[in-house]
Amino acid sequence: MAKNTAPALNLLVKSSAYQSILLKTLHIMSFAACWLNNLPLTIQIALSALIIGSGFYQSRQPQSDFHLRYSDKNQWSAALNNQQFQPITIRTTTVITQWLVILHFEIEQRLVTRLIFSDALSNNDYRRLIVALKINH
Repeated sequence: MAKNTAPALNLLVKSSAYQSILLKTLHIMSFAACWLNNLPLTIQIALSALIIGSGFYQSRQPQSDFHLRYSDKNQWSAALNNQQFQPITIRTTTVITQWLVILHFEIEQRLVTRLIFSDALSNNDYRRLIVALKINH
């Protein structure tokens, strides 16, 4: 009988509407905070311009999808920016919640952090990711 070598978990992490809403909310709150303080008017205008510029920059940046794979050999790998799969090491600083995974990993001797909101995957895939991370990191 042949051994099944198919990946145990193969995920395409897509852009998240939750992440977009969070970024927009943070920019709006920051803009309001600029005007609800006692800073001089010129500083308020400068900070407001920076926040508006940051908001436009963030809205124009495409959220890059990436692939995440966990094999039946207990190995994690990722494909970032449409590149080939590279082995990764999941760090113990990874945070797992029911609506967000803050994934810290090392790839090619550099540390990478990716936010994976629950709407970036199907419900079943997100649940499987949480289980795989809790068991194997």
